[in-house]
Amino acid sequence: MLSKDFMSSMSNETRMKTFYINMNQQYYFRRTYFLLDANLYVEMVTLVMESTRQIGKRSKVETEVVESDSREVSTTNISKSFIEYLKVEDTIIEEYKLSKNQADIVLNKYKNNLFDVNKELLDSIN
Repeated sequence: MLSKDFMSSMSNETRMKTFYINMNQQYYFRRTYFLLDANLYVEMVTLVMESTRQIGKRSKVETEVVESDSREVSTTNISKSFIEYLKVEDTIIEEYKLSKNQADIVLNKYKNNLFDVNKELLDSIN
């Protein structure tokens, strides 16, 4: 245990660095679907970075959206079974865990068209 005198002699920045035992960053590519109305659904794609900091016995998770895009799509452009499933589930989220290298490639090559990114593409990036 650190004494109060020792703690008060440190700057806030030093104190924060002292107590962040571990910081882990993880990247995810997410594709989310939800109904807007009977004729439209929304497809949203996001590249996110989650930072987890271990502070003593507690964990703090911060999520940053690195890049995102969304579009409204007519329900006539997709199977009726998918729409029925979406009505039951309300929201469908596909999530892929990425390495830092994969996240960098997605950001650099697909920043302007995240809708081109799919599981097969992500699997092909090493």
